[in-house]
Amino acid sequence: MRLHFLLFLLLPLALNAQQYRLQLVDMSGKGIAKQEIKSGYTSPELRQKAVNDYVLSLQGDGFLTAGIDSSRSVGDTLLAYFHRGELYKWAQLYSINVDEAALSSSGFRERLYQNRPLRYAATRRMLKKIVTYYENNGYPFVSLRFDSLQTDSQSIKAGLRVESGELFHIDSIKIRGTARITQRYLYNYIGIKPGDVYDEATIRQISTRIKELPFLTETRSPDVFLLENSTIIRLYLNERKASSFNGIIGVLPNAASGKLLFTGEANLKLKNSLGRGELIDAEWRRLQQGTQSLNIKLGWPFIFDTRLGVEGAFGLYKRDSSFINVQENIGLQYLMKGTDYLKVYFENKSSSLLSTKGLENILVLPDYADVRATLYGLELNLTHLDYRLNPRKGYKILARMGTGTRNIQKNAALPPAIYDSLSLRSLQYSAHLDADFFIPIRNRSTFNIGLLGSLINGSSIFENELFRIGGNNTLRGFNEESIFASAYSIVNLEYRYLLEENSFLFAFWNGAYYENKAVNRNVVDRPFGFGAGMSFETKAGIFSISYALGKQFDNPIAFKSAKVHFGITSLF
Repeated sequence: MRLHFLLFLLLPLALNAQQYRLQLVDMSGKGIAKQEIKSGYTSPELRQKAVNDYVLSLQGDGFLTAGIDSSRSVGDTLLAYFHRGELYKWAQLYSINVDEAALSSSGFRERLYQNRPLRYAATRRMLKKIVTYYENNGYPFVSLRFDSLQTDSQSIKAGLRVESGELFHIDSIKIRGTARITQRYLYNYIGIKPGDVYDEATIRQISTRIKELPFLTETRSPDVFLLENSTIIRLYLNERKASSFNGIIGVLPNAASGKLLFTGEANLKLKNSLGRGELIDAEWRRLQQGTQSLNIKLGWPFIFDTRLGVEGAFGLYKRDSSFINVQENIGLQYLMKGTDYLKVYFENKSSSLLSTKGLENILVLPDYADVRATLYGLELNLTHLDYRLNPRKGYKILARMGTGTRNIQKNAALPPAIYDSLSLRSLQYSAHLDADFFIPIRNRSTFNIGLLGSLINGSSIFENELFRIGGNNTLRGFNEESIFASAYSIVNLEYRYLLEENSFLFAFWNGAYYENKAVNRNVVDRPFGFGAGMSFETKAGIFSISYALGKQFDNPIAFKSAKVHFGITSLF
């Protein structure tokens, strides 16, 4: 009884698994030439579609009169009898009045259409490229046709004639809505300004370009009015909150005193405050007792109405009474689509000792030294996210490489003999990668894969030149910037469950490999951290909290060393 019941349940599956076969029979030549049998069709309709597609493919290859003569079914097999017909060729295809630039853009060459098979799909693509060229160069009402058409039993001769219509120019671009943006910036950003010839492709890209701006939102698609030989474009744009202020408070155990240590971070980012797409970014951080940093960045796009932008940055880092670092960077950007850019930059870095107490009679190199470096480099930024504050899909990549000269400055308070074995002037290069990839999972989840890494290379690197990792922005589960590295790579794996537009729950694991090859150091480790948290929107801003544990060297995971971070981001 149970066996019969099981067979009854499996019977529909067996019926659904029925396969249909197709055998194509070519009747074009003498006798019957059987083609290979095709199988694997799950329905008669899919099998018939395969027959139709096969005939279309023959016609596309130049057999213009190919078709099905008859068909019949034998069991689960359909026998389809077809004929290919004659293979048509281009006797000649030539231009009558098509612009040479349009022909070149389409890849048209007369020799390619002399005594060659008539490939319908390839010919159609070529014709479409000619039409597209005219549409993108001022002629929205262009038409293209074959002229002086001559045919015989197997060949076709024709000329290409274009009717371009009137030449259209852009008369004006009007904005409806609350957007606070200068027309000069908008013209440069979308790549259209009054006086330009009509460009269909650029106009079609306007909505996509607007979506890539963090400070504008499009309320409806643009309207394009073609009046006589002029064009008016109307954009419907509202202002979107893009400037932000955020702060983070960290609660960490103080290993020295046994008490809690509060760390802090504040970041003010002003975007498009003047309506020109400019950036003003200032960040202050108190990382440890007696340790602070200040970073300021200024950016101005489309200088002199070109695709160029200029960006400058200043950084200051003071570590207790040991040393102070100053970094100055100025770059020239080539602005690409959206917020993407390629930048060449010049950078000055210096590190100076704040105190030489206890170093007056040393015989070996100290951990810190006075160092100056001048670097030249390239930076690439690519950002394509569906929503910048809480993305579900997309990616962002920042890559930077630089090289230059580095000089060790002799400190008059230290014994001169310690510098004898050093090369005071040397070549130095550095590299940096910061990338995030968001992979959507169903409707409300995403998986974030983050890659972060840096490298500095040169002779006799000192501790005050190294990268500093650890903390909420790099390696969660560790004290802020507590790990010094001459090279490191960090992988962050994070699952997010999206609650609302700016709210989500998350769980993460991040692991690192780093080296410290500084003077008097040779450290290699693979620390990792894990934890969970949430981010949710309130009237005051987006509030976030996370709890993280970390493991370093051979030390066990200690819950009493857990790191708790609070943060709030306010948009305005």
